[in-house]
Amino acid sequence: MMNGALANSLPQRAFGPNHRTSVIGFGGGSLSGDAGGYGFGSISDRESIVVLERAYELGIRLFDTAPIYGFGESERRMGDFFRQHPSLLKDSTVVTKLGVDWDSDRKVRIDNRPETVRRMFQESLARLGLQRVQVYMIHWPDSQCPVEKTMEELVELKQEGLIESIAVSNFDPELIRRAETVAPIDVIQAPFCLLGASAKKTLLPVCGPSRGFMSYGTLAKGILSGTVTLSRKYDPQDFRARGQS
Repeated sequence: MMNGALANSLPQRAFGPNHRTSVIGFGGGSLSGDAGGYGFGSISDRESIVVLERAYELGIRLFDTAPIYGFGESERRMGDFFRQHPSLLKDSTVVTKLGVDWDSDRKVRIDNRPETVRRMFQESLARLGLQRVQVYMIHWPDSQCPVEKTMEELVELKQEGLIESIAVSNFDPELIRRAETVAPIDVIQAPFCLLGASAKKTLLPVCGPSRGFMSYGTLAKGILSGTVTLSRKYDPQDFRARGQS
């Protein structure tokens, strides 16, 4: 059961020009299951709901996912959570992404072409059960597609009222500048943790006061959480098990 007494216990701050949300977000990769060998281990649909409910109880209002997380499983499970608790959408910010696509054999590819943007967006909406997405993010740069073309399609989605903010992940400052010749970038995502904080010098200065910054890998896949010890055993479907001798 949701515990209202704990809600909003996390501080909130501006997240780009259009949103205000919790300073800690929920990483949807944790809902991906085995994800073809690149997930974080077995997790059931019911366990996913329980985890998301607990995150909300603790004040988390930023929910980040992507189509490639579990080949759609993470988005579907997050969508199930909001379908069960539709009132929680009003103060939640949902982030999902485009461009890391796969074929029927689950062969993964990066594809940021406009037609792929549109198709992946519609698929994400269906899995999430949403009418629009607050923050829509280019997951990785595509060397085969000019970023300007991708941005033009995102601008169309925004003009249609389907997305509120345009975001990028894993972009360097020069590619951000190119993207912004088409439209403003509201949120930047990059890896950032105590073991690798290069974004502090390269990207945080680019953010300034008007852009949101969202890190990933913040706990170094659990290494910095205090729960990873030499005696810990991982689910065989957790990709981190391959790092154990």
